[in-house]
Formats: sequence, C-alpha cells, structure tokens
Amino acid sequence: MSRSVVASLTEKWFHSVDKSGAVEWKGQFLELVSPGLYLVQLYELATDTPTEQLLVPAVEMRFWKVYGTREEMEKWAQTQKK
Repeated sequence: MSRSVVASLTEKWFHSVDKSGAVEWKGQFLELVSPGLYLVQLYELATDTPTEQLLVPAVEMRFWKVYGTREEMEKWAQTQKK
C-alpha cells in the first residue's frame, strides 16, 4: 500500500484474507501508531464481538479488503456466503 493510503485508513474497516481469498480477520483500523504500523481492533467472525487489538505492519495488509464503513464490510461478507 502507498503511504497516503496507509495514512488514511483510520476508522475504516477491513477483512484480511489469505492467499486463497478466505477471510482470516475482520476489524477496524484504530490509528496509525508510527509510519507503516497500525493499531487495529479485531472482531470475532461468527459473533461480531470485539476480541483483541493488534499492531499490524502495513506490509502485511497488501491483500486486505478495505471498506469505508462497517455496512460495506458486512455487505461484502454476505455476498461471499452465497
């Protein structure tokens, strides 16, 4: 991701996906802690309850799907269940 994209992720939502495209995590970007390092809030996939907060380097986000709102994230997830 470019620096401008990484810097503008605060409050956006995401799904992290593995190489096959399967969802691993869902969550929200909380803040840019330092250049290239984000604090994220993870949510349980099945129950949608908050679980843990992690520091994630931007280089690990290159395959993540990023959404402007939680609703956009959930809409995408629903299309994957069909």
